[in-house]
Amino acid sequence: MTLKPHILLPGFGLSLGFTLAYLCRIVLIPFSGSFLKTATTALGELFRTVTAPRVSGLLPADLRRLIPLMIPRKSQRSKTDTLEWLF
Repeated sequence: MTLKPHILLPGFGLSLGFTLAYLCRIVLIPFSGSFLKTATTALGELFRTVTAPRVSGLLPADLRRLIPLMIPRKSQRSKTDTLEWLF
């Protein structure tokens, strides 16, 4: 006679399966679609879209101040062509 393993959470596998299925349907598939749409856009068109007044009006003032700091620039101290990130 073999002992049946004690299941701590009955139905956990089924509920986890439903949760992951709905997560894919509602969250992951639309996100992947938006990333694919962005990947097929030209760089100039993407820059025009991001910097449009309608979009920039949605950004908080703090975030508007941080965006130029995230863009890499050539170092003033070094004569090499390496890029340094602004902090």
